[in-house]
Amino acid sequence: MKVAAYPLLLPECPLTIKRDMYYAEVLVPQLIAGLGVVGETNEAWDWLLVPHCATHVYHSCVFDSLGNGKQRNTDECKEVAAQHVQQSVNKISSLWPYWNSSEGSDHLFVFSWDQASEVLGWDSPIRSHISKAVHLTTLGSTNPSVLPNFDYAKDIVIPTYSQFTHAFDIYPALPFYHSSNIIPFSRILKALFDGWKWIHLNTSPKLPLISSIDPGWAFKSRPIFAYFRGTIIEDYRYSFGVRQYLRELGNSLPERYYVKDRHTSIENYWQELGNSRFCLCPSGWSPWSPRLFDCIVALSIPVVFADDIVFPFESQIPYNSFVIRINNRDMGNLDSVLRQISEVDVVRRQREMLKIRHKLVWPASATDAKENALKSLLNELDRKSKGSGDKRIDL
Repeated sequence: MKVAAYPLLLPECPLTIKRDMYYAEVLVPQLIAGLGVVGETNEAWDWLLVPHCATHVYHSCVFDSLGNGKQRNTDECKEVAAQHVQQSVNKISSLWPYWNSSEGSDHLFVFSWDQASEVLGWDSPIRSHISKAVHLTTLGSTNPSVLPNFDYAKDIVIPTYSQFTHAFDIYPALPFYHSSNIIPFSRILKALFDGWKWIHLNTSPKLPLISSIDPGWAFKSRPIFAYFRGTIIEDYRYSFGVRQYLRELGNSLPERYYVKDRHTSIENYWQELGNSRFCLCPSGWSPWSPRLFDCIVALSIPVVFADDIVFPFESQIPYNSFVIRINNRDMGNLDSVLRQISEVDVVRRQREMLKIRHKLVWPASATDAKENALKSLLNELDRKSKGSGDKRIDL
């Protein structure tokens, strides 16, 4: 299978976007370009990726207008993003024959916005123009109501981007002030983050392999039973009331549920997450969250409240072997469900996460030899090009 990216010049993105969970929209085209670029050879490509940065264009429109004191509404900024993508499609269709010959069905677009291609506006003509293309989105759902944002039969869910190197670089340089019953997070980093460094820093860490450490140690050393930190608002349409319920649970059972509705520093976030046995992952306005991937990498067992969610690369990763799923309507059963999970089962789930977490982390370049999210994506595209069957291996 051969995949390539079109050589399109995109708007300059600020360095801050590289710390943003939406960065996959910029990074993935760069990685694909490392595998092949349209026009450099006369090869026949199986998949062609159209670079764009619609999410960045949209956010820049919103925030720049605020800074200038001339606020533009979100619909106007989505129209700006739509024009940006339309220009990209116009250019590739005028310079190369591939789009017109397939009507875009062998083309790829990355959409990392919360509701995927809706960043272009609900009724934008460009959305129907690119509807036959495969969309690589962080949004995934089996609910037909999400169409055309995500089409389960056609599109591919990808992991969000996380700058794990930021945590890896910061912690060794900082002292850890903790109570006697809290494990120093520097020890957790040495055990858990060995897989990150070769992916993002291209070095060989002289750290103990996590596979040589008993995951039971991590369980016994994590004093936080269940953890959530994130936005909680009063509108019950937001997360279907789950986040509000978690706040109540944190107030009534603070000895088991560490729930905070304010954001904190990245140092505190990773220390809290690394000391937690279970990581609570409710939906917000959208079912997906970067929290899921942070939990998996840190070996904190994800507890997912999102009835119709589709995870990345479900044809390759048996999520049911480690993720705990609770329907939104069953949120009241959370405490009884978690308290029934034995230490043996916790260790088993941790071991399962160890096996697959590298498949969800984006590499620094396309030449990285080890398994990573890019290779997982290529496997999905190969499976799709061969017309393989059901994409969910454990459901």
